[in-house]
Amino acid sequence: MLPQLRFQVKARFWSEALPLTPAPRILEPLGSLFREISLPRRIRIILLFALPLTPVVSPAQWQDVEKAYNSGNFQKAVDILGSSIAVYPENAGNYIVRGMCYARLDSFVLAIQDYNHAIEINSKVLFTQMKKETYKDVAEEKRLLQDYENDLRWRPLSLAFRLLGDAHMLLLEYDVAVTDYDSALVHYSQNVEAYVNRGNANWRLNDRPKAIRDWSKAASLGNKSSQDLLNELGIRW
Repeated sequence: MLPQLRFQVKARFWSEALPLTPAPRILEPLGSLFREISLPRRIRIILLFALPLTPVVSPAQWQDVEKAYNSGNFQKAVDILGSSIAVYPENAGNYIVRGMCYARLDSFVLAIQDYNHAIEINSKVLFTQMKKETYKDVAEEKRLLQDYENDLRWRPLSLAFRLLGDAHMLLLEYDVAVTDYDSALVHYSQNVEAYVNRGNANWRLNDRPKAIRDWSKAASLGNKSSQDLLNELGIRW
């Protein structure tokens, strides 16, 4: 019999585990953002992959954002990023990071608004850039399209969709979250957290085969929590 899972949702000071159902084990917190105290370095690296997403704040301001985030003063980080957005309203990176701060404040609706805005801006910029790119012949175009997801410019878009899915998960909107994770994986098929959390959403929707398929993919990509769970269930991955 498959175990009933629970999700570790950190409330208030992110120190309490809030079970959605009784469970003997935790598969995976809802995304690394709900596990890590500090602003993850890899998040900063992803944001730097695409120039349109680089937060347009001075180095000193960015340090202030990191310091505020890492110390748990998420409202201060929101205020700093809000000032930057007022000056540079078309910079998607600021919306992503502010959305992350809103999520830590349990303001998931505001987080969703920021993630959606970032997705809209980044999609517009990237597709405009793609239209300007020319190909020597059909074969080259096909090859470049096959390498689509290796274009680092798309990684922040995948991140934004994954974070959007996490926010919808915390609002118990599992079907919407699945769609968000689908979009995250379209833009970067190696997004491990998107597989893990889409599996979580499918489990909540009582689609056990899809959940196990997603966790199996995450396990094959090195996610230890998924590996441990599948081993416990006796499922080969």
